[in-house]
Amino acid sequence: MKGEILVDQESLLLLFDRRHPCWSPDLLLSVGESEEDLKTLLRLGLLEEEGSCCFLTETGASLFRERAKGAFLEADPGWPVVAPRLWLQRNRLERHLDRAFLGKWGEKTFRAGTALPYLPDMKDRPLWRIENRRLHWAYRDDEAWLRFNRLCPPDPSDEDEPGAFRRRKTALDRAGLTEASFTVDLLLLHRYDLALYQHLPRPEGDDLELFQTDRFLFRLAPEGGPSLEEVADDMARLHLFLGSQRALFLPRRFDRDSDGFDDVTWWFWITEREEEATSLAERLGPLGSELAAPSLPLELWTLSLEALAAVQSPDEYHWDLFARTAHGLSRAGG
Repeated sequence: MKGEILVDQESLLLLFDRRHPCWSPDLLLSVGESEEDLKTLLRLGLLEEEGSCCFLTETGASLFRERAKGAFLEADPGWPVVAPRLWLQRNRLERHLDRAFLGKWGEKTFRAGTALPYLPDMKDRPLWRIENRRLHWAYRDDEAWLRFNRLCPPDPSDEDEPGAFRRRKTALDRAGLTEASFTVDLLLLHRYDLALYQHLPRPEGDDLELFQTDRFLFRLAPEGGPSLEEVADDMARLHLFLGSQRALFLPRRFDRDSDGFDDVTWWFWITEREEEATSLAERLGPLGSELAAPSLPLELWTLSLEALAAVQSPDEYHWDLFARTAHGLSRAGG
């Protein structure tokens, strides 16, 4: 019986992939799925429900693999799920953003729960400290970071030579500088004028496919907003990630496209309610320039799910959407 699901029910099952392991009934309805098909998959034991969160069972994951293979779909099932409520909130954020702007002339790519690589791995050494009531970026004084900068200057002369990335990476490996990563709740990449740029080859080190994109990184804020310690931890790792991109993975290509126009990097703290987004922007605003300073050009914002959900008709571009709904902390350029 479980292998005899209908075509519409199969399409619903295949929504529960690795980046979207959790859905709620209202989210499924918002993307055109039916409540009856959801009830059928729950009854067949292909999905289970915990509160308002639905996710695959082991049997459902097995059928997902079978049907994905049959449909020539390169996707893995979102099973097993760790922290289902977090994944549901990530999915909700993605759905709200996707419906809130069109991305005219371009392509929107959403990646929930994305690990962002950086070098060097600082192990358990402090990345920041408070000194004389000021935030000090301790990683910048660390010998590992100084060694990384000696081996990978931010403006290399060989970036266009074949094998340049591999040579730099080998030199870092020999120096004992290993890679680490941190996870953002959602990464949105927007490729603009897709027809003009899609023929360009991706640089060798660009595993995240950031070349020729605007990047928007989203962190779901805890209730009451993040503490200064949580903000500093995220910002320090963000600076390490951006420094690595500019010196190793995409040197001279991270902040400018092939025609010399800006590729932007914006970070957002996402709150549930609009009053929380406003309050957080007011609280972090005085620190905005200090928080962004090591990695300019970089912009920091707050944004609420409430404001996104209230969008009645989509904007053509993300610029228009964020100008209306988000709150800027630091908008200094580099």
